[in-house]
Amino acid sequence: MRFPLRPLRKTLTPRERSEVRRYVRGLLRWQATLRSWPRPGKGAPDATPFVSLYTGGALRGCYGADEGPESERLARAFVLASADARFGGATRVEREDATAQVAYLRDVHRVDADRVERELEVGVDGIALVDAQGRAIVLLPSVAREGRLDVDAFVKTLADKAKVPRAQWAGAGVFLFRTEEVPVRCDGEASNEDTADPLDAAATHLAGLVDASGAVAFALHPRTGVRTARGEMHHGRVAVAVRALAEHGGHARAVARARSRLLRDVETAMRGGDVEGWPERADVVAGTLALVSMAGVDVRRDLRAWVEARPELASSPWHAAQAIAALGREAPSALWEACVKDLDARPWAPWTAIAARARGDNGVLARSASALEASIREAPPHRGGCSARPVPEIALTAVTVEALAPFAGARAGVRRARAFLRAWQVPSEPPAPLVREAAGAFLASPIFEALRVDITGHAMLALR
Repeated sequence: MRFPLRPLRKTLTPRERSEVRRYVRGLLRWQATLRSWPRPGKGAPDATPFVSLYTGGALRGCYGADEGPESERLARAFVLASADARFGGATRVEREDATAQVAYLRDVHRVDADRVERELEVGVDGIALVDAQGRAIVLLPSVAREGRLDVDAFVKTLADKAKVPRAQWAGAGVFLFRTEEVPVRCDGEASNEDTADPLDAAATHLAGLVDASGAVAFALHPRTGVRTARGEMHHGRVAVAVRALAEHGGHARAVARARSRLLRDVETAMRGGDVEGWPERADVVAGTLALVSMAGVDVRRDLRAWVEARPELASSPWHAAQAIAALGREAPSALWEACVKDLDARPWAPWTAIAARARGDNGVLARSASALEASIREAPPHRGGCSARPVPEIALTAVTVEALAPFAGARAGVRRARAFLRAWQVPSEPPAPLVREAAGAFLASPIFEALRVDITGHAMLALR
């Protein structure tokens, strides 16, 4: 069965990207003012464009068009997306700040209907179902991120859109594809190349979350730019970002302010004072103190006293191992023995590996490294991601790399994992629905756009 749309035959050239941006930027301005229809140009790719329109980060319309010459296809797709009633439309005022994402399909290939779920790389692959009339019903890869859809939910969404139940796909034309995307905003020309050093960009993003008082925002909403001041295990997760900034260098003042604020909050909490975002569970307090200590804040004495007074922490090996990673041989032996014993039931334990290195226990390090390396996917989908979750998460993959990086036998797995991490950093020109402040940050996963401060911190530590 022939795929009815025109995919890209080769990667978009800088000239093609510039022409797409120029023309679609003109269409955005026309939409806002209803004046000055842009002049069609030459140089757009000879392929089927899909145009997605956003206001305030919310999807307002999405359409593809395959009729006419190259620029006319762009215009048709844009106008159809502008009139798309499925997403509520946009007011005149909202249209003034609209952004567009132009997607072209590439690497289109047919798959057997019974292999779709095994071969689909959700968040990366799009999927199309070609009906008996030769029409393609398409879901772009971004749909998974829009709805935080896993593989099964993504496939079901296509089945619902096509009105063809999944059980009836046998013999149908099912195609997977990747996309090349061009973000378009009205506020200036974007570069065709992402020239900033990735770790510098990540550090700049994190430093921008530190305010004058040293408080660090817990998260940045990727589509609105709104900052979340506090969140679960706030101080520990902030400490991961502070440690990453300190080890990267170049932001000494932000690091100093953040460390001072962390120290003040810890001292207040240890005296029994009220600290917003401070954890209530004893094991989470232990993990928080450990991460704050590893961020270069002098709370080691508080951490040691806390774990020595609470033998019940042995029942929480994740946070217990964080405490041992900070304390090394000063941690209670019983706490370490509990972490080692837990490997029998849960061999994937990156913090236990990091703790083993801190204690100089090479036997436990080798034992835990074996399970960690096995968790790094050797093949698609999501090659290099950590298999601790069905869809790999960036933070868990990154902490796995941190645990494995010094282990010579795991170099191949570490390389795969680092490549996976790099793929999920927001570029210097973010996708159209994301705010510019998201540049340099790392997404939570291929299907979750959250920009939590520790996710970027963990990724930096893994990639340094």
